[in-house]
Amino acid sequence: METQIQNSQSVKANTKPELLHWANLLYLLIFVASILIAVRPAGSTNGGLPEWLDRSVMMIVAQVGGVLIPALLFIWLTRQPISTALKLRRLSLGTGLKCFLLGLLGWPILVAINNLIQILLASINPKASAASDVVAGGGSPWIAFLGIVLVAPLFEELLFRGVLLGAYEERTGSHAIWLVAILFSFYHFSLDNFVGPLVIGLVAGWLVYRTRSIGVGVLVHMGNNLLAGSIILLSTLAVPAGAEAAAQNTTTLSPEILWLGVMIWGIVGLILLVPVFFLLRSIGKRYPVPEQPATRLSLRSTWSTMAILLGAVAYFGAELLSRMRQ
Repeated sequence: METQIQNSQSVKANTKPELLHWANLLYLLIFVASILIAVRPAGSTNGGLPEWLDRSVMMIVAQVGGVLIPALLFIWLTRQPISTALKLRRLSLGTGLKCFLLGLLGWPILVAINNLIQILLASINPKASAASDVVAGGGSPWIAFLGIVLVAPLFEELLFRGVLLGAYEERTGSHAIWLVAILFSFYHFSLDNFVGPLVIGLVAGWLVYRTRSIGVGVLVHMGNNLLAGSIILLSTLAVPAGAEAAAQNTTTLSPEILWLGVMIWGIVGLILLVPVFFLLRSIGKRYPVPEQPATRLSLRSTWSTMAILLGAVAYFGAELLSRMRQ
């Protein structure tokens, strides 16, 4: 009997690395597909799409076809219970409100950091343009708002804090939080918007890890995207000349304005760190650290992860060199 138990444990241990590697393959396919979708031909005003096809609608379609469906297929092919793989655990109303508030309060901090990064990139090459949003590409601002605030947070969290975090957690334990956060940041493949997703990924990952519920990650993500999406929506509707003029305004901000944004949002963010700290502590007290066997990272078990990280670093390094040469 004891031998059978040991054999079953060894089988489980042997299947864990395989699940991790298959999850990395899923991420790699989605990452490459997202890059191909985001490529805009020179001179294109609608991302290379026909003029009658709304780019905001295509953003939502890309989320469904490029994030949600692959994640569900992965769960089906690996024969995991969907409730376990996606951490579909019920949340209390109080915890849900706290997580949504965390996303709202953390937004000014991320804006200050992103403005600082834009200043640093502009110092490398002032002529290099920042990445434009989907509205600037000719999409409907209302549909884009729906995609940014509802669709993207839901589907991306199901993939990253659901499928990927679960696969990583089985092999790397709590290290899965920062590993998946890095993958989430790379998924946005933008030097201008790298730190923001990284911070969101760390906070959402920690919350999902502690609560065992995907809902907390979705709510934090939605809270953060709500303010960002609202500003994009209002600024687009307020510009009489339309989205193209809005895009020009966002890509020609002077360093003085960016520094002003860093100072204003930085001060606001530092003040808001106090309630953010107490909210995180409150949730941490209610949901203790889950009991798991001790794990440590090893190159043998995470070689596919290291390969992806090295490839992503090379990709961003090439983008940085491209900006320097423009």
